[in-house]
Amino acid sequence: MTTKTTSPFLILVGLLCLFAEQTLAAGVDGARLDDQLRGAPKDIVALTKRELRCRHWSGVEISNEATDTMVARALGDLKCDALGGEIIALRRKYAQIQPALRALDAASDILP
Repeated sequence: MTTKTTSPFLILVGLLCLFAEQTLAAGVDGARLDDQLRGAPKDIVALTKRELRCRHWSGVEISNEATDTMVARALGDLKCDALGGEIIALRRKYAQIQPALRALDAASDILP
């Protein structure tokens, strides 16, 4: 009985360590990203930060069914599969506004 109690706990601890490492790395990118996006339109900032979270979840190693479910849920909640179209729409929306386009380009350069 102890094994059943310990096993999920160890899996949880392992997952938390994995996510903590990626979160710390994303925090560095997030700080650089905040500098590049300062003054950018709110929709560009929101999309870029969402893209950063999508890239984080896409990089999570799937080691079991629970992790797979968690990652799939996060990617779905973030609507990561729609990012490409949304980026194109923002480029069209801000086609004549160079600072906004530069913010989109800077975000693309910074994101891993």
